[in-house]
Amino acid sequence: MLGRSALSYVFRGRVGIWRTVVAIKRLDKEDKECAKAFCRELMIASSLNDTNVVPLVGFCIDSEEGLFLVYKYVSGGSLEHHLHGTHFLFFYFP
Repeated sequence: MLGRSALSYVFRGRVGIWRTVVAIKRLDKEDKECAKAFCRELMIASSLNDTNVVPLVGFCIDSEEGLFLVYKYVSGGSLEHHLHGTHFLFFYFP
């Protein structure tokens, strides 16, 4: 598991004949808020085309398993780590 939020889990997976590494976001199919969040995120992510935004590769709606958003896998840590990571500030007071 790569990450978790209140409404979803993110896993690392492989898809396609070339077994491309992707990040798979799974939302709870039973929660109505998740269905709304899924539709909202799908609409926004599919309309964005920016080098600073991880691209959406695809999605899956499965009545048995749930709702899935598939993103390009980007290594190098989480956004949270890059924004709020371990930064040490050293102060010297003579």
